Amino acid sequence: MSDDDSKELEKLIAQVSENLDDGQKDQVRNAVKSGDGADGTTTDPLLERLRPILERADKLGERDPDFDMKAYLDEMWGDI
Repeated sequence: MSDDDSKELEKLIAQVSENLDDGQKDQVRNAVKSGDGADGTTTDPLLERLRPILERADKLGERDPDFDMKAYLDEMWGDI
């Protein structure tokens, strides 16, 4: 894995694992690197499959650090 791919992998893990503990983050990291499917078959590494999606997401720009998803969803759904 190239240095750029490693950096991309760490960026991806940080994005998807904000609420995971260190052990869960390691599991995600290992699954992404190995490309092993749930049935034991080897697939293309996850990073390669996600690359087109990540490139499109990068074109959207940086995430707004002041955006509160919970508050947004609470407002959208209101009192249920």
